[in-house]
Amino acid sequence: MALPSSLAKYRTLGLDVAERHVKPLGLLLLRVSIGLYFAVSGWGKIHHLDKVTAFFTELKIPMPHAQAIMVSCVELFGGLAVTLGLFTRLAALPLSATMVVA
Repeated sequence: MALPSSLAKYRTLGLDVAERHVKPLGLLLLRVSIGLYFAVSGWGKIHHLDKVTAFFTELKIPMPHAQAIMVSCVELFGGLAVTLGLFTRLAALPLSATMVVA
């Protein structure tokens, strides 16, 4: 059953508004929340490097202290970059690598 032409016009208008305004807002909220999650996680790891190093030692990760520093910095600075929208694709590469290992 087809909509009357007046309702179809409003439906098209509503979809156009959603496409132009709601979708970018949703993507912004997603980017900011993921970025903040990484940044907060990295901040916590930097302030507890001894615990992160001990955990990496238990997992038998080579050079656990250096890896703990690297992962903490990647999460903190990569998360901040994603949150701010700066170098997002470049920041996503090391973040993705750390998550694959995790």
